[in-house]
Amino acid sequence: MISVSERIKKGTRVLRSVLFAPKPEDFFFLTFAITYLCSSKCTMCNIWQKYKDDPQKNKEELSVREIRDAFSRSNILKKARIILIGGGEPFLKRDFSDIILFFNELNPAVPILIATNGQHPDLVEDKLRNLSQKLVKQRNKRSVIYVGVSLDGMEETHERMRGIKGSYKNVLKTVELIRKIEGIYTGFVFTFTPQNYREFKSVLTLSKGMKMAVTFQFAQTSSHYYDNREIHFDWTKEQIDEVRDILKETHYFDVIRKEFIDYGSSRAFIDRLLSYNRYFLEYVLDFQLHQKRNFDCYSGTHSCFLDPYGNVFPCISLEKSIGNIREQDFDTLWASPGAMGIRESISQRQCHCCSFCDIPNSLPRNLSVITSNIKNMLKSG
Repeated sequence: MISVSERIKKGTRVLRSVLFAPKPEDFFFLTFAITYLCSSKCTMCNIWQKYKDDPQKNKEELSVREIRDAFSRSNILKKARIILIGGGEPFLKRDFSDIILFFNELNPAVPILIATNGQHPDLVEDKLRNLSQKLVKQRNKRSVIYVGVSLDGMEETHERMRGIKGSYKNVLKTVELIRKIEGIYTGFVFTFTPQNYREFKSVLTLSKGMKMAVTFQFAQTSSHYYDNREIHFDWTKEQIDEVRDILKETHYFDVIRKEFIDYGSSRAFIDRLLSYNRYFLEYVLDFQLHQKRNFDCYSGTHSCFLDPYGNVFPCISLEKSIGNIREQDFDTLWASPGAMGIRESISQRQCHCCSFCDIPNSLPRNLSVITSNIKNMLKSG
């Protein structure tokens, strides 16, 4: 049971995070693409073409030793409280298990989220089972490792979106194998595009039958990450309204709506007051039509994106490099004039995105979320 003093401390931290902008030393979220090797041919992303166009580029990726050295020397990176491992396909990285184990050793309590296309069931099982066994031997009960497996529709649609015949069955096999591994959690990740959004209901029905969690994101563009600036995701208002209706028919809006009914305890009331879920959903839906950010973003201050070659960016969307950890240590880069200049441009809202990796980290620091929640509470009576 949480003591009164602990609740006061937690409340003070939350209040401070809302009233005061974070400082660079308040770093807590890292997105790390450990490789651009990829076995999919997605219609909404060109990462899979990076090494097809330049096969030798793969040799330039950070080694385990370089990763260990960079993180061991950095006081800032050690503060990360959540680490998202992506790619490419991270399980194709030869030293995948060593990298995950290192992060776990660095801070056993830090959740590690791993994104996969689910195209290599046996490889995924082998690496995760090996990882699980080592964690069990270490008796590390605090470790949280979650694997998000991409599923963008039922069989025909998913395979059209991912460009690989048989990819749907591979995904289902992958999640079934992961669920049998001790200490590893998994769920589906659905990517909304104008071509597949109606499939979300079918994926949700499938997931409920399998007792699987489902999260979602909207496809987006990025020149330095997805390498897909030439792809346009042109949504119509009618399509977005239909997506909103689909979400209302699913547990997403149902759960969010409950936050504004039956106030219950004062603690529950505070949780509802600070929750950013509803605000976030409405924002990402609106963004598909207007492409404009309406809140303060702190990517590049409390979080960053690290690519396989050691380049540091504020996020996966903004192509402004802070520097490279092979050339300077991370903490020096993080405090550099270049980094400060990028933060200033972000604070002036010169960039706009709907990144599901970065926006949820900034929304809890915005008063606009609280004012929006108060309005919704009043509407609910």
